[in-house]
Amino acid sequence: RQLMALIECKCAKPGVLKKTRLTFSTKLHLVEALYCEIPSVIWEHLRDLNTIRNSMAHELEDELVSPRLKKFVTSVGAGQLQYVRGGFLERLAFCLSHLHLALVKSREK
Repeated sequence: RQLMALIECKCAKPGVLKKTRLTFSTKLHLVEALYCEIPSVIWEHLRDLNTIRNSMAHELEDELVSPRLKKFVTSVGAGQLQYVRGGFLERLAFCLSHLHLALVKSREK
């Protein structure tokens, strides 16, 4: 939703986009092209998240999902995870919130 909101902010006629189906990957590339102020590391994390989502959507028992999730959490939460109470799910939620906030802040500029 945040990617679509960012795209719509830059469109003269955002309603036209509702007539098409954009994949997450397409939205991601489009927003990256439109918002140069978002750090490149955010795009890397969002691409990693999309890879994880695709793995889970196509095969729930994918043996690569767990290592990818652990790598994602370690990468996104680098230097900040010591402040997160709880286990892996809380760390994952923190990382997702971090990415969400980065996109929301860009929309407000």
